[in-house]
Amino acid sequence: MTAGRKTDKRSQLAGRRFGLAVTLFTSSYEEIVEENKHGSNRKQIWAPRWARFVDYYDLKQIRRWPKEGLPLKRVDQVAAFFGLEAQAFVDERIAERDLTNALYRAKPRVMKAGTNPIEPEYIEPTDGKTIISIPSTPPIFVGRGSDLETIRDLLTAETNGQMIAIHGWPGVGKTTFAAALANDAAVQDGFPDGIIWMPMGVGFNPITGFSTLGQRHLLDSRELRQTTSLDKAISILRDRVAGKRLLLLLDDAWEVDHVAGFRQSVGDTNALIITSRSPEIAQHLVYAPESVYRLDVFREADSMTLLKILIPAVVEENNERCIELVNALENLPLAIHVVGRMLRMESEIWPGNVKKLLDELIESISSVFQERAPHDLFDPVDGRIPTVEMLFRKSTDRLDEKTRICFAALGALAPKPATFDLRRITAAWAGIGVRDPKPAVTELANRGLLDPLKNDRFQMHALLVAHAGNLLQGL
Repeated sequence: MTAGRKTDKRSQLAGRRFGLAVTLFTSSYEEIVEENKHGSNRKQIWAPRWARFVDYYDLKQIRRWPKEGLPLKRVDQVAAFFGLEAQAFVDERIAERDLTNALYRAKPRVMKAGTNPIEPEYIEPTDGKTIISIPSTPPIFVGRGSDLETIRDLLTAETNGQMIAIHGWPGVGKTTFAAALANDAAVQDGFPDGIIWMPMGVGFNPITGFSTLGQRHLLDSRELRQTTSLDKAISILRDRVAGKRLLLLLDDAWEVDHVAGFRQSVGDTNALIITSRSPEIAQHLVYAPESVYRLDVFREADSMTLLKILIPAVVEENNERCIELVNALENLPLAIHVVGRMLRMESEIWPGNVKKLLDELIESISSVFQERAPHDLFDPVDGRIPTVEMLFRKSTDRLDEKTRICFAALGALAPKPATFDLRRITAAWAGIGVRDPKPAVTELANRGLLDPLKNDRFQMHALLVAHAGNLLQGL
């Protein structure tokens, strides 16, 4: 950045901060005028102090000072008058909200002190590399080394359009992976102005999302918090992040429209990462094909590594059966966490039943659906940890009735592993009155419930097959 641009940026910043001081001064001065009207004795203490201030600056002149290009010297003088460190006005690491609170704390102190000087209040600046509201590093994180390396490379590439979309099956660990990514030292070093995390979810409201960003320390903005106009919110956020190097991470996106406004706001110097079950969202918002990243299930070795961490004694005694189990679960991280907890509890209370439970899980994985998901999937809106079935229903509940029936019908015919061609799908759906299967197939693929393979073949994960079977029983 050139010296001229730095000066302009500081001047604009100083102008915004000075506006807060003028607001405080004006309200305080008007209060004194009101006291004078009523003949208060307190004016004998306050009036001389305020009068000297008015004489020095001339209130009308203050109001005419432009916000852009304001001389920093005068900002320092105003800050000193209110007993604040001048750095609070010119140091961009000081959030406007913290400054506002300090100014209003200073007001009664100035009035109480009368003509006596008051001790300045020091506002602690934030660390230059601030990480905002990101989840903590996952306590167990295995099998994603190459995935992390790929995303790091995409973040440093000049051709990625500053946006990366990560998608994958329900339960593949997108949120866990994104949390690890946000806590990765190399990623943090690449974004010296900070990383901001925002969960989305099914019922996400973009205006509420922009308001939430307005409360984040790095983007602290009263305008952004209060606006009800999406167009204005996009413009405000774009101005706030201009010239910075920030990473905005939007987790669990469900609609293209939920993300589009943030996509328009990030600008050229910042980066945006979204996670979603939906390949459609990823393809719609990202221009470069290499920036659409599919997070796949674990390899068998990684699944066993995770299971050994969760239930080391059980794996040691039943290694071959545990290998069969992770393959029956098709190496889905969520399912491995759940069965690990089931087997651990069984081994602690009924150790003699562990082999029986292993056999039952290998034979049928349907019992997994009634179990609770790992605690890091706690839903703050519902105030509970969802079951595995509830997590999968988030996807199928959004289908129209006809497409949901089509999905359920696939569960009845799917072999192991569940791969089939369009001809077989057509035959299966003919009995429910579907003549052209392509619209329903497209919808299921866009929702991340079917994975297209080559030569008009498609794949369903074993857990989705089991979920489809459960839906079919309820029809």
